[in-house]
Amino acid sequence: MGVRNAVIGWPRWTEDLTVTGDFDPLYPGQNLTSLPLSRIARLPSTSAQITMTLPRSRPIRCLALVRHNLTLHATMRIRMYAESTGMSLVYDSGEEDVWPVVYPASQIDWESDNFWSAKYTPDQIKDYAWTRPVWLDRAYLAQRIEIAISDPSNLDGSLDIGLIEVSEGWQISTNFDFGAEYGFRFRTSMNQAMGGAKYGRRKPKGRVFQGSIPDLPRDEAMARGFEFLRQADLDTPFLWLPDPQDQVNWLRNCFLATLSEPDLMAYAEPDGDSFPIRLEEVFG
Repeated sequence: MGVRNAVIGWPRWTEDLTVTGDFDPLYPGQNLTSLPLSRIARLPSTSAQITMTLPRSRPIRCLALVRHNLTLHATMRIRMYAESTGMSLVYDSGEEDVWPVVYPASQIDWESDNFWSAKYTPDQIKDYAWTRPVWLDRAYLAQRIEIAISDPSNLDGSLDIGLIEVSEGWQISTNFDFGAEYGFRFRTSMNQAMGGAKYGRRKPKGRVFQGSIPDLPRDEAMARGFEFLRQADLDTPFLWLPDPQDQVNWLRNCFLATLSEPDLMAYAEPDGDSFPIRLEEVFG
């Protein structure tokens, strides 16, 4: 069984990627490397390959398709190569479902349409910006990444993606403490009529997380945590994966995040620091 400690997708290589593929000129592939997520890249086909290269080889363990329109029948295959020419294959995922199982057997009724698949239904994935994370078995030193996507049942007739996040992935050696909080920051505006009836105007909502790592070894706290805070600031996105082994809940608890006014680090003991984490989702 793998380590369940939280993962912060840092350092990230997304902004260094050069993206090629058969993209719509109005929605070019380079849109996959920067915000906003609403500025999508579009492949005008239901089966296509995205090729991304870095200026030099980087350790890669953490990836994600952010804000995509892929349907429940979509598949993907990730290949990574040691050099930009694609001669030396270092990783091949094989064909995988874009949408993983999301319901434990104990939480789905026999009468449900999705009893056998244990996945979301089409109605359940409507009107939401979805992120599909990928956490590899280890870091691979790679310069070229190829993602082949097949989605023949996509009625849009195109593959739309807001961002492809690529990073080394820092799996924190000491996990966050019990009592960490998570959920949504609701933005729906409510109005009440004179007669008492309430009316809501639904707005997109982002996920949030707040917790603390109580005893992070000082060397890691400084070389990883302090440097992460310094470089990321409040405006640089990164992937947050609180439990990489809990794949059933990946789609629920993994998201593209930014720091949200984190509390200060503290000298917790002679060789350890407390490291606070306060995050909010990037969804627009």
